[in-house]
Amino acid sequence: MDTLVNEALNNIIAWVAPKNKTYGTSQSLTNRICLAIGINGVGRYVYFECLFAKLSIEMQPDVRHYIQLVNDIRQKRIDLAKEPKTKRKRQTKFYKLLEERIELAKKECCKREGAVYAPGVGLNGDNTGSKLPFV
Repeated sequence: MDTLVNEALNNIIAWVAPKNKTYGTSQSLTNRICLAIGINGVGRYVYFECLFAKLSIEMQPDVRHYIQLVNDIRQKRIDLAKEPKTKRKRQTKFYKLLEERIELAKKECCKREGAVYAPGVGLNGDNTGSKLPFV
């Protein structure tokens, strides 16, 4: 199973049917879910072309242009995300953030355990930051 496809479908469904709205017993939720599945399955342009044909509605040129434009933008974004250069950049960013989070977690762990560096630790038998006197 590919979890990215599942996540993409979940995102589209959450976009057309937000969780903070109640669609309860209405047909609205079913319509919205069907819309999300159709767009995810065949693409926005093909889906709306079929929908207009089934409803026997002629798609106006400006509507056709807009849907095609939105579809092309989505397709370019998907194609760009699949390129090796983009994948390398995404993985580099991921590992950089992961290293930063690991470093932060180590510092937080040391703070909780009391093993924190402070200036002057161990001088004159205390850890208050006292310094050696100049001679």
